[in-house]
Amino acid sequence: MKFNILLLSLLITSISFGQQDSTKQTFLTIVQGSDSLQIPEGTHEITLKTQPFNFTFHTVNTDAVFLNCSFDSTAYTQVLLNQKDRLTCFESSQTFAEDEKNYNLDIAVGKFVDDGYHCLYAYADDEQFVRFDKVYVKNPNDWIGVRTVESIYVKPGVGIASLSTLKGKTIYCVFSPSKEKDGQVLKITFE
Repeated sequence: MKFNILLLSLLITSISFGQQDSTKQTFLTIVQGSDSLQIPEGTHEITLKTQPFNFTFHTVNTDAVFLNCSFDSTAYTQVLLNQKDRLTCFESSQTFAEDEKNYNLDIAVGKFVDDGYHCLYAYADDEQFVRFDKVYVKNPNDWIGVRTVESIYVKPGVGIASLSTLKGKTIYCVFSPSKEKDGQVLKITFE
């Protein structure tokens, strides 16, 4: 029920943004248990429990969201210092590939940002290319993708790890509406 209320509020918010301009935008809300936290522009740090959570991306004027998660703060710092032209976290030919629909309920987390692992989460008519658990489409230029995280896949060389292993650790996330030299950042510290 709370998720449906969140979804409704996100759709209402999307109406207020309108479609007058073609700027690509991505808005992030994190849902953990019964708590929902919309990440406003300018918020760069949050604290989460080591319990399952959802990334809920609301996208406008784009068909994809780039997401890079790492234990390395390099890309996070570059965005904060407005050095987006130096971002390489979305460029590697070693982009992490996964099955559609997030059957493992995880996210890939690189040990180092230059490990080159990131995911491209796209809305597509062919569900084989959808990396979200669920996609709610208002129209092809205005949709919401939900990614459930119950574990992490640490690259390279570690594999699946429980969220409980993140206690006291930090993950640095960079997400962008299909722009390789752009990004918003979020530092997630786990208590």
